[in-house]
Amino acid sequence: GQAFVCSGTAVVSDNHSVVDTAGHCLYWQGGWVQNMIFCPLYDNGNTPYGCWAARDLEVPSDWIDGKPNDFHHDFGMAIVAPNSEGALTDVVGGVGWAYNQPANQAFYAYGYPAGYPFDGQTRKSCEDSPGTSWQHGGGTVVSIPCNMTGGSSGGPWFVQIDGSWYLNGHNDFISSLKPGHMFSPYYDDTWYALYSKAQQ
Repeated sequence: GQAFVCSGTAVVSDNHSVVDTAGHCLYWQGGWVQNMIFCPLYDNGNTPYGCWAARDLEVPSDWIDGKPNDFHHDFGMAIVAPNSEGALTDVVGGVGWAYNQPANQAFYAYGYPAGYPFDGQTRKSCEDSPGTSWQHGGGTVVSIPCNMTGGSSGGPWFVQIDGSWYLNGHNDFISSLKPGHMFSPYYDDTWYALYSKAQQ
């Protein structure tokens, strides 16, 4: 019943159609979002590749059943239908991914923050930010120094492994535990199980 913005990432997948994002971008307070589109490299109203409409949304069961403020499995995958140009990653490419990685490494975060002082129209980043793991809610989350705001949720965190870049987190929530920081759920076996289902 209201307009909502998030960020997301096209990932390498068997069906060439998976977008990684935050669970709360897809399912929030007991309901699924509707009419979702993904517009890669959006910039000030321009969509250089066009947009892809979601045909299916996936989140883990323990995000649906999670307690309030337990974001440790706030994972989401949108499966998008081909547009007139073709399947998503056939057109724009997709990033590789990693899970069960050390949290104490440098992360490179990107997203489209729309809350003040940002306007959601351009992509922002927090680069070479050191990660710290925390126990939060029912599991593990990771924080980095980052000033992004609402709208950046679901935007990718990349790590570098042997010279290549891999998705290994996303902007998810902020906390008074650590002001000036952004948190991500730790990408674990549950993330991989969700991805495995989404790419079929």
